[in-house]
Amino acid sequence: LEINGSLSDAFKKIVFEIRKNDNDNAFFKTSICLVLNEKNFLHFNGKIEGKISKAIKGVKGFGYDPIFIPKNHKDTFAEMSADKKNSLSHRYIAIQKLKEYLSYLK
Repeated sequence: LEINGSLSDAFKKIVFEIRKNDNDNAFFKTSICLVLNEKNFLHFNGKIEGKISKAIKGVKGFGYDPIFIPKNHKDTFAEMSADKKNSLSHRYIAIQKLKEYLSYLK
């Protein structure tokens, strides 16, 4: 998928493609790496499933938030409050795993 231009152009192209191909499945994924020393490092992964909205909606957030709807929700990330989005996000999931590991070390 080649996109030249603005983020808005990218959104329009993606929405067009999902309508054309009838496949709106999407996900966000992140990985946080904790480096303990040169040979010892750990990865903490977060993933959230969802779908691409059929329309660009919302003004909050950044990146692809206006077209991403998390699974079991009706609103895009860009329509949600920061607290709501952050409690669902792939980054939050990865950070929670890192926090759990660090608390285990205490």
